[in-house]
Amino acid sequence: MKLSRVLCCAGLIVLATGLGWSSEAVMLVDFTKPGHGWKGNPRTRPAAEGQGFCVELTGEDDPWLEGPSVAVPGADDAQRLALELDAVCGRSGDVQVFFAAEGKPFTAEQSAWLRSPDAVGGAYRGVIPLFGQRMRFRLDPPGSEGRVCLRALRARPLMPLATFACERPVRVALPSAPLRVESGAVEVAHDPARWNAFVCSVKGRAFAESNPAETLAYVVGRQVVSVPLAAAAVAVERHADGFTVSARVRDAGGAEWVLTRRFSPCRDGVRIDGSLAVDQPREAVHLPWVTLFAGCGSFGDRKGQALLPGVEYLENEPSSNEKEIAGEAANRRLVAPYKVCYPMMALTADGRWFSLVWQTGKLAASPLFDSPDRVFYSGGHVMGVWSPAVGEARFESEFSVYRSVKLAAGHTYAYSATVSGGDGA
Repeated sequence: MKLSRVLCCAGLIVLATGLGWSSEAVMLVDFTKPGHGWKGNPRTRPAAEGQGFCVELTGEDDPWLEGPSVAVPGADDAQRLALELDAVCGRSGDVQVFFAAEGKPFTAEQSAWLRSPDAVGGAYRGVIPLFGQRMRFRLDPPGSEGRVCLRALRARPLMPLATFACERPVRVALPSAPLRVESGAVEVAHDPARWNAFVCSVKGRAFAESNPAETLAYVVGRQVVSVPLAAAAVAVERHADGFTVSARVRDAGGAEWVLTRRFSPCRDGVRIDGSLAVDQPREAVHLPWVTLFAGCGSFGDRKGQALLPGVEYLENEPSSNEKEIAGEAANRRLVAPYKVCYPMMALTADGRWFSLVWQTGKLAASPLFDSPDRVFYSGGHVMGVWSPAVGEARFESEFSVYRSVKLAAGHTYAYSATVSGGDGA
């Protein structure tokens, strides 16, 4: 990937490409014209009639069609290809596409699904990695009977708006008289002079903390712009049952960002009601609603158990391991929202448990969960909730962003989180 610029921010390195989604699809194979070179395996036979390359499936298992290598667009810049297959299949279902670099064999690991909203075809779409300037493809149609007509295979190179590499977080150093709120076994202590500088304790001992050097990021044209929150002007309001911390910061384009968090006790622990607003339209590529680092400076990367419901249950073992799932799918650090059965992540260590529950309102967000932390290398465990979300703007467990989140001028985006804890192994 060619990088147009590298921006180094506290806690975040932005490798800014500023290219985004390519808007034009490029024809890879036009099956309506002679000379495309595609053929079917012995479980297919040529069909005389039909527009494009048509075959009849014989009813035997595992029919497929494959062709010679073709030039691939965007090989110097893109990381992935969005494929679009124009075809009609005799059976409903998805088309499996196998892909390989020129001269390489097809393997099950290098395959993906092209899906269509229609029953028996039209436009089948999916995304694959890019493997060089020339690639070849194999298509496995749904079912083993009926007629299949291929009309066109197109590709659109996908180039990220921004790629992030995370730096080790800055530790929270609390002053002698921090803001405090307590509920049950949980206490949150916050530095009144800094944004996002707080420590969560369970049973009187520190368990997790934030990163005072956190940043936001947005794009303007082909430029990725960071918004360092450590430079924000901070104000504090004390309440009978807690406190509110607010921050104001201007970005390089002159827009003012306003962030607030109210910390208050609740039945389950300490609730954080937050909001974000900006007075000019912005296309955000990094919105960390909440990011906590458990074990930093205390129990480290050890744990008893950890849980992200619907994604992982861990005993004393690393997350994203291959115990149940092998290959690329085992990487579950940043996952699609629909995979999470309940928006909560939890960890136990040294006879205590700690959990984070969240809601992000109108903006979709993905949980960030790595135990131990191999994203920031904090020395502990990372628990966070970030936008843009997987599925809408990025791929699972990748820190490249392909589409921005559009923030309307003057609109307030609300979210909430609850930190809980107690005795437990």
